[in-house]
Amino acid sequence: MPSSRGSTPLDFLHEGWVERVNLDLMRRKAGEGLLSFDRLRQDIIDFLCSNDRSSNQAQSSPLGLHVALTGLQGLTYKVSSRGGTTSFTAVTYSDWGRFKLEPGAGPQQILEPQGTAPLDYVLASASHPGAFRPTLLDRSADKSVYGALGIDNFPSSQQLWYTDGGLGQSNPLGRLLSTARWIDEQTGDERPYKRALVLIDPRSEDPSGALSWGDPENSPKWLHGLSRALEIAPDRSSTTTLCAWRRRMLAWHGRRR
Repeated sequence: MPSSRGSTPLDFLHEGWVERVNLDLMRRKAGEGLLSFDRLRQDIIDFLCSNDRSSNQAQSSPLGLHVALTGLQGLTYKVSSRGGTTSFTAVTYSDWGRFKLEPGAGPQQILEPQGTAPLDYVLASASHPGAFRPTLLDRSADKSVYGALGIDNFPSSQQLWYTDGGLGQSNPLGRLLSTARWIDEQTGDERPYKRALVLIDPRSEDPSGALSWGDPENSPKWLHGLSRALEIAPDRSSTTTLCAWRRRMLAWHGRRR
Protein backbone atom coordinates (compact mmCIF):
# COMPACT_ATOMS: atom_id res chain seq x y z
CA MET A 1 0.00 0.00 0.00
CA PRO A 2 2.69 2.62 0.85
CA SER A 3 4.50 1.85 -2.43
CA SER A 4 1.33 2.29 -4.48
CA ARG A 5 0.48 5.66 -2.91
CA GLY A 6 4.00 7.10 -2.58
CA SER A 7 4.24 6.94 1.21
CA THR A 8 7.34 6.03 3.21
CA PRO A 9 6.89 2.33 4.13
CA LEU A 10 8.53 2.54 7.56
CA ASP A 11 6.50 5.58 8.66
CA PHE A 12 3.33 3.99 7.29
CA LEU A 13 3.87 0.71 9.18
CA HIS A 14 4.94 2.45 12.39
CA GLU A 15 1.83 4.61 12.52
CA GLY A 16 -0.51 1.79 11.47
CA TRP A 17 0.84 -0.96 13.72
CA VAL A 18 2.52 0.84 16.64
CA GLU A 19 0.98 4.23 17.28
CA ARG A 20 -2.66 3.48 16.41
CA VAL A 21 -3.15 -0.08 17.71
CA ASN A 22 -3.84 -0.98 21.35
CA LEU A 23 -5.84 -3.54 23.30
CA ASP A 24 -8.59 -1.06 24.16
CA LEU A 25 -9.22 -0.58 20.46
CA MET A 26 -9.60 -4.34 19.91
CA ARG A 27 -11.36 -5.32 23.14
CA ARG A 28 -14.73 -6.99 22.53
CA LYS A 29 -17.85 -6.36 24.60
CA ALA A 30 -18.22 -8.51 27.71
CA GLY A 31 -19.49 -12.00 26.99
CA GLU A 32 -18.63 -11.86 23.27
CA GLY A 33 -15.07 -13.18 23.36
CA LEU A 34 -11.67 -11.64 23.97
CA LEU A 35 -10.82 -9.34 21.06
CA SER A 36 -12.48 -7.98 17.94
CA PHE A 37 -11.38 -6.14 14.80
CA ASP A 38 -14.67 -4.22 14.48
CA ARG A 39 -13.39 -0.90 15.84
CA LEU A 40 -9.91 -1.44 14.42
CA ARG A 41 -11.40 -1.89 10.97
CA GLN A 42 -12.97 1.57 11.08
CA ASP A 43 -9.74 3.04 12.40
CA ILE A 44 -7.85 1.47 9.47
CA ILE A 45 -10.36 2.95 7.02
CA ASP A 46 -9.93 6.39 8.57
CA PHE A 47 -6.16 5.98 8.44
CA LEU A 48 -6.04 4.91 4.80
CA CYS A 49 -8.53 7.54 3.69
CA SER A 50 -6.73 10.40 5.42
CA ASN A 51 -5.66 13.30 3.25
CA ASP A 52 -2.00 12.95 4.19
CA ARG A 53 0.17 12.26 1.17
CA SER A 54 3.91 11.93 0.72
CA SER A 55 5.98 13.58 -1.96
CA ASN A 56 7.78 10.30 -2.59
CA GLN A 57 7.30 8.76 -6.01
CA ALA A 58 4.81 5.89 -6.05
CA GLN A 59 5.66 2.54 -7.57
CA SER A 60 4.64 2.51 -11.23
CA SER A 61 3.82 -1.21 -11.60
CA PRO A 62 0.92 -3.12 -10.00
CA LEU A 63 1.40 -4.96 -6.72
CA GLY A 64 0.30 -8.54 -6.20
CA LEU A 65 -1.17 -9.20 -2.75
CA HIS A 66 -1.53 -12.81 -1.58
CA VAL A 67 -3.17 -13.34 1.83
CA ALA A 68 -2.72 -16.65 3.64
CA LEU A 69 -5.81 -18.13 5.30
CA THR A 70 -6.54 -21.20 7.40
CA GLY A 71 -9.92 -22.67 6.45
CA LEU A 72 -11.88 -24.40 9.21
CA GLN A 73 -13.91 -26.63 6.89
CA GLY A 74 -11.03 -28.14 4.96
CA LEU A 75 -10.96 -28.55 1.18
CA THR A 76 -10.85 -32.05 -0.27
CA TYR A 77 -9.40 -33.17 -3.59
CA LYS A 78 -8.45 -36.40 -5.32
CA VAL A 79 -4.85 -37.56 -5.59
CA SER A 80 -4.23 -40.18 -8.28
CA SER A 81 -1.31 -42.52 -8.76
CA ARG A 82 1.06 -41.94 -11.67
CA GLY A 83 -0.73 -44.54 -13.76
CA GLY A 84 -4.14 -43.24 -12.73
CA THR A 85 -5.30 -46.64 -11.56
CA THR A 86 -5.77 -45.71 -7.92
CA SER A 87 -6.68 -42.55 -6.06
CA PHE A 88 -7.43 -41.30 -2.59
CA THR A 89 -8.94 -38.19 -1.06
CA ALA A 90 -6.68 -35.59 0.55
CA VAL A 91 -7.61 -32.50 2.53
CA THR A 92 -5.98 -29.10 2.93
CA TYR A 93 -6.80 -26.32 5.34
CA SER A 94 -4.54 -23.81 3.60
CA ASP A 95 -6.28 -21.23 1.43
CA TRP A 96 -5.47 -17.89 -0.17
CA GLY A 97 -6.88 -14.54 -1.15
CA ARG A 98 -5.35 -13.07 -4.32
CA PHE A 99 -5.49 -9.40 -5.26
CA LYS A 100 -3.86 -6.95 -7.65
CA LEU A 101 -3.35 -3.39 -6.43
CA GLU A 102 -2.99 -0.72 -9.08
CA PRO A 103 -0.71 2.30 -8.53
CA GLY A 104 -2.57 5.52 -7.89
CA ALA A 105 -5.95 3.78 -7.46
CA GLY A 106 -6.24 4.91 -3.85
CA PRO A 107 -7.34 3.06 -0.72
CA GLN A 108 -10.78 2.14 -2.09
CA GLN A 109 -9.27 -0.85 -3.90
CA ILE A 110 -8.27 -2.19 -0.46
CA LEU A 111 -11.53 -1.33 1.31
CA GLU A 112 -14.19 -2.29 -1.26
CA PRO A 113 -16.38 -4.15 -1.81
CA GLN A 114 -17.01 -4.70 1.87
CA GLY A 115 -17.02 -8.39 2.72
CA THR A 116 -14.69 -9.41 -0.12
CA ALA A 117 -12.15 -6.57 -0.05
CA PRO A 118 -8.43 -7.16 0.62
CA LEU A 119 -8.89 -5.64 4.07
CA ASP A 120 -11.48 -8.31 4.95
CA TYR A 121 -9.00 -11.03 3.99
CA VAL A 122 -6.15 -9.41 5.91
CA LEU A 123 -8.23 -9.17 9.08
CA ALA A 124 -9.39 -12.77 8.65
CA SER A 125 -5.77 -13.87 8.28
CA ALA A 126 -4.87 -11.98 11.47
CA SER A 127 -7.67 -13.55 13.55
CA HIS A 128 -5.64 -15.79 15.84
CA PRO A 129 -7.98 -18.33 17.47
CA GLY A 130 -6.52 -17.59 20.89
CA ALA A 131 -8.27 -14.21 20.94
CA PHE A 132 -10.49 -13.71 17.89
CA ARG A 133 -13.61 -15.38 16.51
CA PRO A 134 -13.40 -17.02 13.05
CA THR A 135 -14.21 -14.80 10.07
CA LEU A 136 -16.73 -15.64 7.34
CA LEU A 137 -15.66 -14.75 3.78
CA ASP A 138 -17.65 -14.87 0.56
CA ARG A 139 -15.65 -16.95 -1.96
CA SER A 140 -18.22 -16.94 -4.78
CA ALA A 141 -15.86 -15.01 -7.07
CA ASP A 142 -13.32 -17.84 -6.75
CA LYS A 143 -15.70 -20.73 -7.41
CA SER A 144 -14.16 -21.49 -10.82
CA VAL A 145 -10.67 -21.43 -9.29
CA TYR A 146 -11.63 -24.06 -6.73
CA GLY A 147 -13.14 -26.16 -9.51
CA ALA A 148 -10.00 -25.89 -11.64
CA LEU A 149 -7.92 -27.03 -8.66
CA GLY A 150 -10.07 -30.12 -8.26
CA ILE A 151 -11.71 -29.12 -4.98
CA ASP A 152 -14.79 -31.32 -4.68
CA ASN A 153 -16.45 -30.05 -1.51
CA PHE A 154 -16.79 -26.33 -2.21
CA PRO A 155 -19.89 -25.34 -0.17
CA SER A 156 -23.14 -24.47 -1.90
CA SER A 157 -23.27 -21.29 0.22
CA GLN A 158 -19.98 -20.28 -1.44
CA GLN A 159 -18.87 -18.93 1.95
CA LEU A 160 -16.20 -20.29 4.25
CA TRP A 161 -15.05 -19.65 7.82
CA TYR A 162 -11.39 -18.78 8.35
CA THR A 163 -8.87 -18.24 11.13
CA ASP A 164 -5.26 -17.08 11.38
CA GLY A 165 -3.41 -17.85 8.14
CA GLY A 166 -0.11 -18.08 10.01
CA LEU A 167 -1.11 -21.30 11.77
CA GLY A 168 0.11 -23.34 8.81
CA GLN A 169 1.60 -20.76 6.48
CA SER A 170 3.70 -18.36 8.53
CA ASN A 171 6.53 -18.62 5.97
CA PRO A 172 4.79 -19.35 2.63
CA LEU A 173 8.00 -19.77 0.64
CA GLY A 174 6.47 -22.23 -1.81
CA ARG A 175 3.78 -19.71 -2.70
CA LEU A 176 6.35 -16.96 -3.16
CA LEU A 177 8.60 -19.07 -5.39
CA SER A 178 5.80 -20.44 -7.57
CA THR A 179 4.25 -16.97 -7.98
CA ALA A 180 7.58 -15.46 -8.95
CA ARG A 181 8.13 -18.20 -11.49
CA TRP A 182 4.63 -17.64 -12.94
CA ILE A 183 5.29 -13.89 -13.31
CA ASP A 184 8.60 -14.56 -15.03
CA GLU A 185 6.91 -16.97 -17.43
CA GLN A 186 4.38 -14.27 -18.35
CA THR A 187 6.98 -11.59 -19.01
CA GLY A 188 9.62 -13.87 -20.59
CA ASP A 189 12.84 -12.13 -21.62
CA GLU A 190 11.11 -8.74 -21.73
CA ARG A 191 11.21 -8.13 -17.97
CA PRO A 192 13.39 -5.08 -17.22
CA TYR A 193 14.81 -6.45 -13.97
CA LYS A 194 16.73 -9.25 -12.32
CA ARG A 195 14.76 -10.99 -9.61
CA ALA A 196 16.07 -11.43 -6.09
CA LEU A 197 14.05 -13.26 -3.43
CA VAL A 198 15.05 -12.19 0.08
CA LEU A 199 14.13 -14.32 3.09
CA ILE A 200 14.23 -12.55 6.45
CA ASP A 201 13.89 -15.21 9.13
CA PRO A 202 14.74 -14.28 12.73
CA ARG A 203 14.63 -17.99 13.61
CA SER A 204 17.29 -19.04 11.09
CA GLU A 205 19.59 -19.83 14.03
CA ASP A 206 18.77 -21.73 17.20
CA PRO A 207 17.26 -19.37 19.77
CA SER A 208 18.96 -18.84 23.09
CA GLY A 209 18.52 -21.80 25.41
CA ALA A 210 18.39 -24.38 22.59
CA LEU A 211 21.12 -26.49 24.21
CA SER A 212 18.94 -27.01 27.27
CA TRP A 213 16.76 -29.38 25.20
CA GLY A 214 19.62 -31.88 25.16
CA ASP A 215 20.15 -31.67 28.91
CA PRO A 216 18.55 -34.50 30.91
CA GLU A 217 18.64 -32.28 34.01
CA ASN A 218 16.51 -29.63 32.29
CA SER A 219 13.10 -31.06 33.35
CA PRO A 220 11.03 -28.50 31.39
CA LYS A 221 7.58 -27.46 32.48
CA TRP A 222 4.57 -28.03 30.24
CA LEU A 223 4.35 -24.40 29.10
CA HIS A 224 8.05 -24.37 28.20
CA GLY A 225 7.54 -27.43 26.03
CA LEU A 226 4.50 -25.85 24.36
CA SER A 227 6.40 -22.64 23.67
CA ARG A 228 9.32 -24.51 22.12
CA ALA A 229 7.02 -26.64 19.96
CA LEU A 230 5.26 -23.55 18.63
CA GLU A 231 8.66 -22.08 17.72
CA ILE A 232 9.67 -25.19 15.79
CA ALA A 233 6.53 -25.71 13.67
CA PRO A 234 6.77 -22.69 11.32
CA ASP A 235 10.54 -22.98 11.07
CA ARG A 236 10.27 -26.62 10.06
CA SER A 237 7.66 -25.75 7.43
CA SER A 238 9.90 -23.17 5.72
CA THR A 239 12.93 -25.47 5.80
CA THR A 240 10.94 -28.33 4.27
CA THR A 241 9.69 -26.03 1.51
CA LEU A 242 13.21 -24.89 0.66
CA CYS A 243 14.52 -28.46 0.57
CA ALA A 244 11.67 -29.61 -1.66
CA TRP A 245 12.22 -26.68 -4.03
CA ARG A 246 15.94 -27.42 -4.20
CA ARG A 247 15.27 -31.07 -5.13
CA ARG A 248 12.82 -29.93 -7.80
CA MET A 249 15.32 -27.49 -9.32
CA LEU A 250 18.10 -30.10 -9.29
CA ALA A 251 15.83 -32.56 -11.10
CA TRP A 252 14.85 -29.89 -13.63
CA HIS A 253 18.46 -29.00 -14.38
CA GLY A 254 19.30 -32.70 -14.66
CA ARG A 255 16.64 -33.19 -17.37
CA ARG A 256 18.00 -30.25 -19.33
CA ARG A 257 21.47 -31.80 -19.63
